[in-house]
Amino acid sequence: MNTRQVRLGETLEAIAGPLDRLGRSLREDGDAILKADEDKSGHDLLATDAFLQRFQQLTDLTLRKLFPRLLGALEGSDMRHPLGAMLDRLDGYEILADVPWWLALNDLRNRLIHEDAMSVDERAEEMARAWQSALRLRDELIRIKEDRDVVGRLFRHD
Repeated sequence: MNTRQVRLGETLEAIAGPLDRLGRSLREDGDAILKADEDKSGHDLLATDAFLQRFQQLTDLTLRKLFPRLLGALEGSDMRHPLGAMLDRLDGYEILADVPWWLALNDLRNRLIHEDAMSVDERAEEMARAWQSALRLRDELIRIKEDRDVVGRLFRHD
């Protein structure tokens, strides 16, 4: 394996823990997280904060590490691309579908980081979007990790 493939493999391993924790949160904490803030107990607020941290961490790992390394392994290059161009290129390799969803995911992540600028109603709407996006993000990452065709192209022997 070359250096790009090694880094990609390390990144795939690095997302396993956050992906598992996000999945656990999605299974166990929905009622707490999706409540209105004024109805949340202390435990519910902690569950919400943990969910947001996991969501943001996994989104960052995916968009800023995993995808550039996927593209680097496919193209044999360490050239950096703007997010939209990188997603379009991965779409061309049939690894991603629905590039606009990935761009919207990045926008959602950015809005949640600056949640203090949101009204209570906006925050509730963004939390519901984050919840739905986290479900899809989890499914997409599992699909990418388990897609044997993708794995074969990424880890072909040189």
